[in-house]
Amino acid sequence: MRPGPLAASGTGFPAVEGLAYGGDYNPEQWPPSIQLEDVELMAQAGVNLVSVAIFSWATLEPREGEYDFRWLDEVLDRLHEAGVRVALATATASPPPWLTRTHPEVLPQRADGTVLHQGGRQAYAVASPVFRDYAVRMTRVMAERYAAHPALVLWHVDNELGCHVPHDHSDAAAVAFRRWLEARYGTVDALNVAWGNRADVCQPRSAAGLRPLLLRRAARALPSSARRAARGHPRPTGRAGCRSRCSTRSAAWPRSCRSPRTRCY
Repeated sequence: MRPGPLAASGTGFPAVEGLAYGGDYNPEQWPPSIQLEDVELMAQAGVNLVSVAIFSWATLEPREGEYDFRWLDEVLDRLHEAGVRVALATATASPPPWLTRTHPEVLPQRADGTVLHQGGRQAYAVASPVFRDYAVRMTRVMAERYAAHPALVLWHVDNELGCHVPHDHSDAAAVAFRRWLEARYGTVDALNVAWGNRADVCQPRSAAGLRPLLLRRAARALPSSARRAARGHPRPTGRAGCRSRCSTRSAAWPRSCRSPRTRCY
C-alpha cells in the first residue's frame, strides 16, 4: 500500500476536494450487502470523509491478544476505491467485555459509589493506569497496521472524552486527583489557603482527606435537590443545623450543607 496523503505531505489537515463532508460510519453493525449499498449512497450524496472504527475494539480484538482486522481491511479498501477518505479511530472509546470482566477496576464510579458497568458509553475510568496500558496497546496496533493505508487522512483519537461520564469517583481517579493537587499546590496547607478552606472542620489534614473534597467539589455541578436526594440528607433547616452536620470529621463528610459560613459543600 502506498502512503496516504497525510503521511506523504507531513502537513496538518490533508487536502480534500471541496468541502469535507461525511460523518461517523459503523459498518460492522451491518451485513456486507448493506455495506456495499452504503458506499454507493455515499457516492451519490457526495460524501468524501467518514470516521470509522470508533466503537470497534471488541470486534477487532474479540479476545485478549487475538485480532480480526479482515472486515476493517475490506471496509477501508472499499472506501478508498470509492474516493471516500477516512478518519480512523483508535477504537478505544468502548472497551471490550473481556477487559472489564478481567479488570473491573477500570470501570468508572459515581459519587455515591455506583459502578458504571459495561453496556453504556465510556465504561472506563480515564485515570485508570490499567485501562491506559490496554488503550495504548490497541492504539499502537491500529497505527502500525493502517498508518500507510491510502484511505487514511486523519486519526480519530478515542471519542468525546468526558462527554457521557464527565465525573469519575473511582479509586484511580482519586489517586490521580491527589497527585495533580500535590503537583499544583505542594502541601495540604497551601491547598487549604488556595481553596478558601478556612473553617477548621472542613480543612483536610492529609491526602486521605482529599477524596471527600473531590466528591463535594464534583457534587456542586448537580442541582441541590438532586444532591440531597442522592445522599439521603433532608433539606437544611437553618445555619445551626447545617453547622451541626458539618462538625463531623469522619470519612463520609456531609455534602448537603449549604451554609457559606462553614464552607462544607
